[in-house]
Amino acid sequence: MTQATPTKGFRAVTPRLRRILRWVFLGFGLMVIDSLYLLGVRLLDWVDAGGAETLLSIWAFLLHVILGLVLVVPVVLYGIGHMRRARRSPNRNARRVGYVLFFTALILLLSGILLLRIDGLPRLLDSGDRHDLVWWIHVLAPLVVVWLFIAHRMVGPHLDWSKGRRWAGVTVLSLLGLFLLHGATGSGGGGAVKQFDPNLSNAALAGGEFISVHSMTSIESCVECHPDVHSSWGSSAHRFSSFDNPVYAATVRETRKVDPQLSTFCASCHDPVLLVSDSLGDPRLDDATHDPYQIPGATAGVNCLVCHSITDAGPAGNGSWVMQEPVRYPFHDSDWKPLRWLNRQLIRSRPALHRTAMNHEGVTDSAVMCGSCHKAWIPESLNEYRWLAGQNHYDSWRSSGISGHGLNSWRWPDQPETDCNGCHMPLQPSGGMAARDRDGSGVPTVHDHLFASGNTALMHLLDLPDCTSLLKDYERVLESSMRVDIIGLREGATVDGRFIGPIRPELPRLIPGDDYLLEIVSRNTGTGHAFTQGTADSNEIWLELSVFMGDRLIGTSGSIDDDGVVDPWAYRLNAFMVDAEGNRVENRMPERIFTNVYNHQVPPGAARATHYRLEVPPEASGPLRIEVKLRYRKFDRQLMDFVYGVDQGRARVASLPAVVVASDSVVLPVGDHPASAADSSRDFPTWERLYDYGIGLAIEGKKGPLRQSAEIFERVESLGRSEGAFGLAKVNRMQGLLDEAVAALERAARPGSTVAPWGVTYLSGLLDLDRGLIPEARTRLETLAFQQAEQFPAATQRGFDFHGSDALLLDLAGIELRSGGVDASGFCERALELVDEVLARDPESSRAFWLRAQALDCLGQTHEAVQAREAHARYRGDEQAAEEAVRKARARYPWADQAAEPIAIYRLTAPSSPELTKR
Repeated sequence: MTQATPTKGFRAVTPRLRRILRWVFLGFGLMVIDSLYLLGVRLLDWVDAGGAETLLSIWAFLLHVILGLVLVVPVVLYGIGHMRRARRSPNRNARRVGYVLFFTALILLLSGILLLRIDGLPRLLDSGDRHDLVWWIHVLAPLVVVWLFIAHRMVGPHLDWSKGRRWAGVTVLSLLGLFLLHGATGSGGGGAVKQFDPNLSNAALAGGEFISVHSMTSIESCVECHPDVHSSWGSSAHRFSSFDNPVYAATVRETRKVDPQLSTFCASCHDPVLLVSDSLGDPRLDDATHDPYQIPGATAGVNCLVCHSITDAGPAGNGSWVMQEPVRYPFHDSDWKPLRWLNRQLIRSRPALHRTAMNHEGVTDSAVMCGSCHKAWIPESLNEYRWLAGQNHYDSWRSSGISGHGLNSWRWPDQPETDCNGCHMPLQPSGGMAARDRDGSGVPTVHDHLFASGNTALMHLLDLPDCTSLLKDYERVLESSMRVDIIGLREGATVDGRFIGPIRPELPRLIPGDDYLLEIVSRNTGTGHAFTQGTADSNEIWLELSVFMGDRLIGTSGSIDDDGVVDPWAYRLNAFMVDAEGNRVENRMPERIFTNVYNHQVPPGAARATHYRLEVPPEASGPLRIEVKLRYRKFDRQLMDFVYGVDQGRARVASLPAVVVASDSVVLPVGDHPASAADSSRDFPTWERLYDYGIGLAIEGKKGPLRQSAEIFERVESLGRSEGAFGLAKVNRMQGLLDEAVAALERAARPGSTVAPWGVTYLSGLLDLDRGLIPEARTRLETLAFQQAEQFPAATQRGFDFHGSDALLLDLAGIELRSGGVDASGFCERALELVDEVLARDPESSRAFWLRAQALDCLGQTHEAVQAREAHARYRGDEQAAEEAVRKARARYPWADQAAEPIAIYRLTAPSSPELTKR
C-alpha cells in the first residue's frame, strides 16, 4: 500500500476524539497483556490436562471482563465520531478499512459479551459447538483488529512504530512477571504437612497451618449453586456426624472425661472441622447442657468443604487424609451483596479452578477417600492395651469379588463396583451447576449426597421434618441388600438329619408330633462389603420367626418386648463385642472394645444358614404358616439408655423403626390336610437357593456342618449347574479332601461351565500349593496377577483387576520365598516387591509383614526384618487374651454362648412363655 496524504486542513480526529482514542489505546494495550496471559494459562491447562488455573488467573479474568465492558463505550463513541468526520475524507481506502476495523472491533466486544455467564440472565451460549465458535472468534478478532488498524494507518497519516515497540517491550516484561507470579501462586498447599497425634489419627494438614472454623463452615456459596446437592446432604448422617448427633456426643464426652486430647481419634472422621481448626480443647464441648449450635464448628459435621478440601487420602484408616484450606474466588467473604454476586459470576464464568480445587482427580471420587474414615483401628493410647482392628468397610469391599479384585469368592457380579459411589451416591436428575450427562442417558445428573444406607435412627432422634420420605429412601437401600429364604427342613431336628427340600415348588407334609430343623438362609444380595459392617455391635439385625396354626401364634423367636428389647435368644446378624473382662460393650466406647464373642455378618455375595427347632404339635389340626422377617434397628435399648437415661431410653428406642429388610413365608400342610396353592415357587431359581444354602452351611467354619454343605453342593451339581462342583471343591478343601477337591474343580471347569474361569484358576492354584506343586501354582497364579488381559480378556473387559488382590500377591510372594535355592536373592527381592505393593494398599496386613520379615532375612537386612516382625506382632492380635475374654462373656451371657457355637439350634417359644428371657 502507498501512504496517502489527506486534504490540507481536514482533521478526521479532533482533540476530543484523540482523548477518547488515548483511553482506547491504553485499555487495548492492557487487554493485550491480560489476554496473552490468559491464553498462556489456557495453553498450560491443555498441556497439563487441567489444573493450570490459579487465583491470579481469576483476577486476570475479572480484569479482562471489566476492561472489555469499560472499552465498549469509548470504542463506540470514538468509532461513530470518527466515522462521521471521516465521511468527508477524500481517502476512500482509509475510510473503507476504517469501517471494517470498527465493525471487527464491535464483533470482538460482542463476542466477549456473548461468552459471559451472568446469574439470572439466560445463557445465550451454553457449552458446545456454538460456544466454541464464538470463543475462537473472540480469540482471533484481536489479531484482525491489529492488522486492520495497521492497514488503516498505512493508508492514512504517518504511523509511529516506536510507540508500538516500547509497548511490546512492556508486554513481554509484564508477561514474564505474570507467569513467574503464576507459578508461585499455583503450588496449592505445598510445603510443610502438619500431622495430628499419629497415635490417635492419620489426619494431616497441607501447608502446616490450622484452618479457621469460618473457612471450613462458610458453605453458603455452595448452597447457592448446588441447592439440590446440599438438600440431600442436609438430612444425611454426614451432616449430623458431630455434637448434634446425640449418640456420638454422649460417647465422645465419655472419652473426653479421661483426656480431651483422646477425642482426636473420633474427630478425624466425626469432627474434622474442630480438628483442623485446633478447637478440640474448647471446654464447652464437655458440657451436655450447652447448646452445640452455639459452639463454632461443633455441628459442622462432614460438610461440603471437608470432603472437597481433601487433596490426598490413604488406606490406613482413622482419617488417613490430607486436607488443604479451600481455594476461594475473590470476594467470597464480602458482606456486600454486589461483591458476593460478582463472586458467583466468576465461578460460573471461569469454573476450572473451582472444579480442580473442589474435586481432586483420583482422590475425591475414590474409594480410598471413603475408606480413610470407613476403616478404623483402636490405638494403644486409647485402650491402654494394644492396636486392635475396628470397623472396616473398605477392606471388606476391596477383598471381595464385588470390587473386581477379590478371587476367593463364591460368585462375581457382571460388572464390579470399582468405588463406593455406585451404591452410596447414585445419580439423580438435576438442574444445578454441576449437573451433566454422566451415564449417556441425555439427562443431566449429580450424585446423591444423602448416602442412604443403614442409619435409620438419626432422622427420628433429631425429629427431622421429612422423616417419612427419608425412611423410605433408606428402606429401599436396605431391602435391596438382603433376602431370606425358607429353604427346607431336616428330619429329627438335627443338622445331620435328612434334608427335606427345597421347600417350593413342592411342599413337604409335616407329621403331627414330629420334630424338624427349619432351615433359613440369609443371603447378601446388594452390599459390596459385609452386611452390615460399620457399628455392627450396636446395629440390631435379627431374624423374627413366627409359626401359626390357623390364626394362633404357637411359636416365635425374635420378638420385641414391651420395653423395646429384642428377644436376646434371637439369631442376630451382627457382632457381639466385649471388653477385656467379658462385659458387653453397650455404649459404643471404642476404648472398651476388646474382641468378638461371635460375628454373624454376611460377606458380600455369601449367605448364612440358621437352624430352628420346629416342633409340630401332636394335636395339629391344620397347616402351619411360617413367617420369617429379617429386621433391622439401628440402635438397641441398652445404647439408648446410655444416651438418654433409663427413663427416656425406653421411649427413644420405641421411636426407632424396626425395618423389615427381607421376608419370606410358607404354609406347610400337616397330616392329611391339603397343601396351599399359593406357595408354588420363588422368584429365583432352585439351584441358586440351594447354592446359597450350601454357602451358608460352609461359612459356619471348620467345626460347622461341612459334610451337609457338600451334600447340598452335590444337589446343585445334579441340577446341571457347575456352581455346585465349584462349591464342592471349596468345601472339600476346607475338610482337607484335596484329591476330591481337585476332581470337583475339574468338573467345574468343563466346557460350558457357568463358573468364572478366574475363580477356578485361583482355587486350582491354592490346591496346587496345598499339595506342594509349587511350579504349577506359580504358573496359575501369575496368569491372574500379570497376564489377565491375555488369559482372561472377558474379565478385563468387564472391569476386573486381579492384580489388585492382596491375597493373590501374597500367595505369589510366599511361592517366591519357597522357590529359593543356592542363590535365593532374586526370589527374595521379587517377594519383597510383591509384599510392599500389598502394604501400600493395606498397611496393617499382618500376613504381609510376616512375609516381609522372611524376605528381608533372606536378603540379610536384619534390622528391617526385626521391624517387620514387630509390625506383624502388632497387627496379628492377641488370641490368647481374646479367648479368655470370650470365655468370661460366654459364661455371663448364655444367649451369646449359644450363638457362638459352630452349630447353634434356636428354639421357638410360645408368645407368653417366660422362657423368652429366662432360657
